[in-house]
Amino acid sequence: LAGDLVLTRGAPAPATAQRLARLDAAYGGLFLLALIAGFLRAVYGAKGWAFYSGNPVFWIKIGTLAAVGLLSLPPTIAFLRWKREALSGATIAAQRVAAMRRWVHAELGVLFIVPVFAALMARGIGFG
Repeated sequence: LAGDLVLTRGAPAPATAQRLARLDAAYGGLFLLALIAGFLRAVYGAKGWAFYSGNPVFWIKIGTLAAVGLLSLPPTIAFLRWKREALSGATIAAQRVAAMRRWVHAELGVLFIVPVFAALMARGIGFG
């Protein structure tokens, strides 16, 4: 996400638009891998699904991760569109870039909340 922020300063050149799309795709893939690993750990880990499923903090954390995923959709779609446009020689308007930068900021802000819920769970908060 930090890379997305850096690459969305001003109108991206064609090479930058391609790099942005690749970086965002890599971020999306890593996000999915982290979700899969977390799910497998919750289900098959030492504590098991019953331990996590009854914790409201766990579900808030899952909801926060879902919000991050939803917030990532508009930038991802825009970055793919920009890649196509850049390859065809079109320029990306500065106001479109600024709008997507705001989405990335929101995504990053919500993502920073996730470790808070993880820390709460690690301290036993929410477990009955």
